[in-house]
Amino acid sequence: RRLDEQGLPNDGVRAAISVDAAQICKGWQERVAVRPSKLSGANLGLFSTFGHSCKELICPYEGERMPRPVFEKLLTTGKTSGFYAIRLPNGDILDAEFHKSPGRYANDGSLAGDGSQVNAFFHATSDDTIYIVSSKNIMPGDEILVSYGLAYWWPQEGQ
Repeated sequence: RRLDEQGLPNDGVRAAISVDAAQICKGWQERVAVRPSKLSGANLGLFSTFGHSCKELICPYEGERMPRPVFEKLLTTGKTSGFYAIRLPNGDILDAEFHKSPGRYANDGSLAGDGSQVNAFFHATSDDTIYIVSSKNIMPGDEILVSYGLAYWWPQEGQ
């Protein structure tokens, strides 16, 4: 399944974050690195280089914004895989397929057992900018792992 099927919840900790994300995220490029993932079956992953405190904005999730019908056309014509697409709260799609921003390398930590490895989540600001935010303290060298949500992995009809 694709991240766009998941959408972004806006509850609990996510709603408690009301900050100037651009200011807090300054210098994020030096605080994360893309390296081989420690997860079985994963290729590359996103890693913390200096550590992150709980509820800290880690980095933006960047890509091409588009209306859902445009994304669906790209998907059906094979011009995107949908693997890096997130549905925004306004219904548009943010597709990081061809955008090499480090945020797209955050893997799904819920695959490794009970989900206790998940240490971050996607957060949408009021202007539909997406950030990855730590949900617990992350040590330097730790892989940053989010949960894509159950809908991402749920078999689609016909598969």
